[in-house]
Amino acid sequence: MREISGGSGFASQDSLPAEFGLGDWEGTVDVNVQWPSGRQSSLTGLTADRTITVTEPMADLSGATKAVNTDTALPGEVLTYTIAVPNRGNWAATTRVTDTLPTGLTWGAYLTATAGTPVWDAAGRRVLWSGEIGEGLAVTVTYRAGVHAGLVPGAIITNAATVDGGIGHPPFDTLTTTVTVQCKVLSQVGFDYEPPTPVAGQMVTFAATATGSLPITFTWDLGDGTDVSGAIVNHTYEAEGEYQVILTATNACDQEVVTQTAAVEPRSQWIYLPLVRRDS
Repeated sequence: MREISGGSGFASQDSLPAEFGLGDWEGTVDVNVQWPSGRQSSLTGLTADRTITVTEPMADLSGATKAVNTDTALPGEVLTYTIAVPNRGNWAATTRVTDTLPTGLTWGAYLTATAGTPVWDAAGRRVLWSGEIGEGLAVTVTYRAGVHAGLVPGAIITNAATVDGGIGHPPFDTLTTTVTVQCKVLSQVGFDYEPPTPVAGQMVTFAATATGSLPITFTWDLGDGTDVSGAIVNHTYEAEGEYQVILTATNACDQEVVTQTAAVEPRSQWIYLPLVRRDS
């Protein structure tokens, strides 16, 4: 047995080659190397009179990749992320894949069944997968996240995941993807009003609805020369009649116009009749 160490020999450093004298032995020999990490290297059938270079077996997690199913997305759309981690080394690797979503994303369905239920670590990262990747094997982690409905067009979502060996271990690799938020055109534009059968002189409340990229602005032509803006407006028609109410909804990429007729009924007419009591 030979041990290579520092702190002894010339200039406090041992000779790096471990020399073994075999005398008159002419057969082959087997060599077992015990590394400080606890790993072992075994070599068999070696012959004498030669120098053998032995490399400590190591995991090699370089080459991990991260992809997203699209580089552009609409507000409210669900993104699918895929992380592939190969072990190109000759030793199993204890590995962990984590992700901390940016503000623009929310967690969606978790798709990789082999990892079980995702958990959070002390640093606020979601552990998507943890375990051992054997020599020459790979792990693929797939998960989903939703784009916030309130993100404005042109916003860029940068999402970074890390591959490391566990809590307190520096990352082997940091994988980043970017997605640009596109403008979502308007849909489901409409409005209601209360009461449904208004009376002249009575306040009417108009409420607009629409979906699409925010912000959405609403402008109203209430049909009697009144123009107002806002998602909810109040108005009083002073005279009976039918009024064409026009709502215009606008966002960064679209404009929609809808029209309804508000039928305003006349004011109620009251007749006061005096009641007189007569004695018989």
